[in-house]
Amino acid sequence: MLWAGNHIAGVILLFLASYGLWMLVFSLWHTLNKQQQSKKLFISILIIAHNDEEHIEGIVRWLLNLDYVDEKGCPNLEIVAISGGSEDQTPAILERLSRKEPRLITKSVSLAQAAYEEGLNLCRGDVIFLLDLSKHFMSQAGYAMGRMLNE
Repeated sequence: MLWAGNHIAGVILLFLASYGLWMLVFSLWHTLNKQQQSKKLFISILIIAHNDEEHIEGIVRWLLNLDYVDEKGCPNLEIVAISGGSEDQTPAILERLSRKEPRLITKSVSLAQAAYEEGLNLCRGDVIFLLDLSKHFMSQAGYAMGRMLNE
């Protein structure tokens, strides 16, 4: 009878040890999964501009001031601005702004059709937002982008 009691105690101890190991693995998996879900994606905002010297500086400055940071508090976005076939001061304005801001990448291309391809090649983000200034009302596009980044 003494042997039966030791056997039951061994089974109970084995069960408790297995349960503890299972709970440890489950809690570690849950913690790691939660950290991965809370990590914000790196965002690229691709601006396609054509003869937009009146608006481009304000738009770029507004985008650079967006409050979208990673878990360390560092800005978690880049802006890629492509001037496609502009005949005004748009390329010069973008170049001047990019000298002061490392998160701004600019390029001028001669054909507006090549601007999309060039811009996509320069984007490094996990997600790319496209703002074609000739096709979007900036107030609507800016509102939508602000909502997406802050959710």
